[in-house]
Amino acid sequence: MKYWLFIVSTILFSACTRPDRQTVDKLNLQSYAYHYKNIDSTLHLAQRAYQMAEGYDAGKAEALNNLAFVHIVKMEYDEAEHLLQEVTNVTDNQLQQFIAYIQQMRLCQRRSNNRAFHEYRELADLALRRINEEREQLSPTESRLLLYAETEYAL
Repeated sequence: MKYWLFIVSTILFSACTRPDRQTVDKLNLQSYAYHYKNIDSTLHLAQRAYQMAEGYDAGKAEALNNLAFVHIVKMEYDEAEHLLQEVTNVTDNQLQQFIAYIQQMRLCQRRSNNRAFHEYRELADLALRRINEEREQLSPTESRLLLYAETEYAL
């Protein structure tokens, strides 16, 4: 009986501590949808996604990218840079890294840091080449994010 109680409690505990990936993904998508509409909503949704994403590195990285966007808009460039550097420390997800590099490029433009701009552009190109190697395996959500990222990159 004690063993069953231990097993059941372990299962319940692990189920409660595992992030709800669908919820994190939904919050991140909503956060992105507000990028150019309502920066406060972007911030709020990204913060919730980040808090829920413990153990879900790609979800956490996406939330960090959304938070960095908010700080870029608010001209809080040091905080944005810190968050974007964290993206590459948190995940090896090439799509999220590609997005972070694009945002780093935007930061470099605003700071007139041409050398760093070209370094991040090279990193973005490399990430995009890796993504393109497995592009057909992307989920519909990832494909949509990639389309948004490529659009931002082209600008």
